[in-house]
Amino acid sequence: MTEPFKYKLAHDHTRYEHSHNFAFGHEIESERRTFWVMLLTAAMTIIEIGAGWFYHSIAVFADGWHMSTHALALGIGYFAYRFARLHAKNNAYTFGTGKIHALGSYSSALILAFVALFVFGQSIWGFISPEVIAYNQAIPVAIVALCVNLLSIKLLHVGGEHNHEDGHGHEHDHNMKAAFAHVVVDAMTSVLAIAALVAGKYWQWTWLDPLVGIIGAVIIAQWAYALLKNAMQMLLDIQPANTLMADIKSRIENDGDSQIADLHLWQVAPGRNAAIISVISHVQRQPDDYKMRLSGLGLSHITVELNHCAR
Repeated sequence: MTEPFKYKLAHDHTRYEHSHNFAFGHEIESERRTFWVMLLTAAMTIIEIGAGWFYHSIAVFADGWHMSTHALALGIGYFAYRFARLHAKNNAYTFGTGKIHALGSYSSALILAFVALFVFGQSIWGFISPEVIAYNQAIPVAIVALCVNLLSIKLLHVGGEHNHEDGHGHEHDHNMKAAFAHVVVDAMTSVLAIAALVAGKYWQWTWLDPLVGIIGAVIIAQWAYALLKNAMQMLLDIQPANTLMADIKSRIENDGDSQIADLHLWQVAPGRNAAIISVISHVQRQPDDYKMRLSGLGLSHITVELNHCAR
């Protein structure tokens, strides 16, 4: 008598099994593009920091350190893509590996904050004790850095177009969005560095070079703050700042009988939310009934706890 019962349990169990791989499907292409942009950025970082130091240009030096933060961010993004892909089917991760992206962003943000302080200090010292800048050598280096940034933008932009065409979730790919924004901002600071060097060479505005360094430090600090804020929201399971909570409550309670006693909503991966809902109802219903009500809200994982209350 026990064997059929065991078989029935196994059959019911497999019926409700589902994957905790919350990837959108374009991550391998994004991983590849991020890798090549990371290599380009890292190579240019070494050249710019060395040239800025050797030719006494705070603007080029600061832009090099700024670019290094982007190389680091791209490296962490690449690691996150790769780690999430390699461990996507590992059951040791209860809700998948999506939070590795937030952990990477948090680590990157801490390093960004220290780099911002370092560049700011170097820029202040440039005002106090200015050095003679080798403009003829520094300007070409800054121009090459800008070209590298523009090439990186092109690579990531093409990747973005591909991801958009495949019909899912590119707008939720925080790694790709962050990488694209990083190289755009880096291109902007390269333009500022070139402007400072040209102004110093032709109009002797030597004060503009360290000033651009300070501007670069402020931009890096802003990126650090934004990354920390976004990463902490996901790592601490802060509820998404949108109308999703209200939509869930409205759909569950629209029958006039069901009432939500407890609701937990959090991100399990960028653009992917999970929910655990405790429902009180006088009418006995199945969890699938409530899950059907929530279709179309983009929830990747739903757990419904039913509590029947007699009238």
